[in-house]
Amino acid sequence: MAIDVNCVIVGGGVTGLMTAARLAESGRRVRLIERDLLGAGATTSNHGLIHSGALYARWHPEIVAACRQAQLAYRSSFPDCLVSAEPCWYFATSKTLHIYQTLWRRHDIVHNRVDRRLLGAVFRTEGRDIAACAIHEVVIDTRALLTVLVARCIDLGVEVSVGLTADQILIDNGRVRGVRTGDGVVRARQVVVCAGIGTRDLLDRAGSVIGAELASRLEILTAYPVP
Repeated sequence: MAIDVNCVIVGGGVTGLMTAARLAESGRRVRLIERDLLGAGATTSNHGLIHSGALYARWHPEIVAACRQAQLAYRSSFPDCLVSAEPCWYFATSKTLHIYQTLWRRHDIVHNRVDRRLLGAVFRTEGRDIAACAIHEVVIDTRALLTVLVARCIDLGVEVSVGLTADQILIDNGRVRGVRTGDGVVRARQVVVCAGIGTRDLLDRAGSVIGAELASRLEILTAYPVP
């Protein structure tokens, strides 16, 4: 069975649902495909932390601005999903923390030095060079956010299919033509892949040349320049 829509979204996490809602708002007919349950991946299994970019300031400064923009967007768009939380502590040796503080000031990331006496309640500090700074990160109730986004998509007429796997992105004469699923073909001129760790596999099988450029957050965290 073939279905015609304007856009297909592959992946029913926060990114996929947000993208589907935005495209539907613009008047497009949108189909969202999720192989599991909505939000079954990293969306609801993490702690809902929207990073300020502080963690990436040294090795990946190019994404700090995007992190800050994301915090502003979540605060303004989903105020009812915000969770009150204590500041996040970033700890390191005194020398390393000084490097980060310099970078945080450069990026206007507000931070406060943690009293060493407070550190003693968490770490064994005697005879150790350890210091920390506190930063207020944005924390989201991911299940509340998921509920809001799903309701918004349904209200906007997004066609949502769960338990349906996108097997192949269809390409013809260098142009996207849709997605092949276990139920048939969904024809569309636009396909947006928001499939998390499954994104690269789909792109590679479609012959995309950018798959190798993609990196997960874990890969970014463990990627350091070679001296």
